[in-house]
Amino acid sequence: MNVGHRKAQALAAVPHARRLARTLLNEVERERKRFAEQQRKGREEQAEASRKGIKEALRRLDITAAREHLESGRDVLPAEQAAFFDGLMMAAERVLQAASATLSRSVGRRLSIKLADGSTAADVVSSFSEGKLVIGGRTLTWGEMAIGEWVELALRASGGDARLYAASLSLMAFLGADPRAMAEVWSKAPRHQISLPQSVTEQIASAVLEDELRECESRLKSKPVEAGERLSAAAAPFSATRVMARFKPRIDALLERCIKKARLTKAFLGKVSFHNGFVRVVYDFQDPGQFGDFEFYPQTPEEKKRPGCSWRAGGGALAGEGHGVLRWKPVLRGDLRVSASVQVQSEEYKNVGFRLCDNGKGKRGSYIWLVFAFAHWREKTVGMGRDGKPIKTWEKTGESHRIGAYYGSPRRAPVLSPDVGEPKIVKGRTYEILIERLGESVSASINGRRILDAEEKRLTSGNFCLRVDHSDIRYRRLTIDCHLDFSWLRKATR
Repeated sequence: MNVGHRKAQALAAVPHARRLARTLLNEVERERKRFAEQQRKGREEQAEASRKGIKEALRRLDITAAREHLESGRDVLPAEQAAFFDGLMMAAERVLQAASATLSRSVGRRLSIKLADGSTAADVVSSFSEGKLVIGGRTLTWGEMAIGEWVELALRASGGDARLYAASLSLMAFLGADPRAMAEVWSKAPRHQISLPQSVTEQIASAVLEDELRECESRLKSKPVEAGERLSAAAAPFSATRVMARFKPRIDALLERCIKKARLTKAFLGKVSFHNGFVRVVYDFQDPGQFGDFEFYPQTPEEKKRPGCSWRAGGGALAGEGHGVLRWKPVLRGDLRVSASVQVQSEEYKNVGFRLCDNGKGKRGSYIWLVFAFAHWREKTVGMGRDGKPIKTWEKTGESHRIGAYYGSPRRAPVLSPDVGEPKIVKGRTYEILIERLGESVSASINGRRILDAEEKRLTSGNFCLRVDHSDIRYRRLTIDCHLDFSWLRKATR
């Protein structure tokens, strides 16, 4: 083509041949473009073949073959894509090593393996060698197993450090693993320690959210609360991703439909929504009517006749004075998270009390209790009377925060956490208290500082309560994240 171009230029110097020369030059230029286009297509086809080969090889966890495909296409792949595939090979190696370690230790044990076709192979593992698993007389390769199964086996081997989670998620996103499997791994991953390419995070987010939206639609009719909790839990980890802007209108609209279908606004006078897998109810107590979601909870027949406390709401606060318990009406089950802005108005007695999982039987019942600024007293002799007997009084020795449980009797009321004296509660100041019951763990934080940790296995359902103990407390804001007891919800929304 270069020779033809030079000859056409020479011909253009001849006066009577200039028209012919222009025609020849145009033809040469068209031919050059056709050749360049053929070369471009050839490189694209070679790059696509390399990408396809890498993906197919990694789907079998055949890292050697994947590297061969990468090297064959390295000259035609963009540099950043080749670097991405290099990182992906390292991720696959990490997953392969960890999953192989689990299978090697499983020889002689019964194992259940999820397969790529959706079935399950469950039997005793006879052997595992060179990437081949013999289970129940059947030989399985990595390619026959579900991608999520590799990851589950890999994470089981090491407990799942941050790098292994990152490797697993990268591999799952690239290979297009089941969205639910990706969501499960993502939910367990220590995300604050994981560094993933933004494209991988966006891909995971898109797959998981699309699947959860479909799942929510299918559950909405029969299980609206469960559908809302599940969708909000799935969306929470991706709140900071760019793809969330595309999904947020659909998610918000669907969560609103769940609230209407479950008639949650009829059950509560506070602001109700779904948040991070929970039903969330928020009270700012600007409206005194919000007090309708609470009720005085006498502990004895005598207290029912003569309450020792008073509670009222309005002006941006729920106020409790005296000695007694206020119960939030909903019956709850499972995990619970409570955030409260609390201000103490009393000086000598500052006790701020909470109850979780109260079974509604008062002093004969059971519950988990948390108390902040619990006053400690000791008896002190201050003199002798005329009768020769000592004159005694009580002296306050300090305050502490603690967690305990009550199982129907003062004799069965163990303190579950060590006493903590800091931070000190000062009259008039507002404190942000966070209480969490997650699984068997109970914890408490003040102003973002975690101060109490305990375990309680027996109590899993009941009411949430507020308690004053000769104290004067203001709750400026109360946010409750919970799972509702469905039988209570049915009665409350009739």
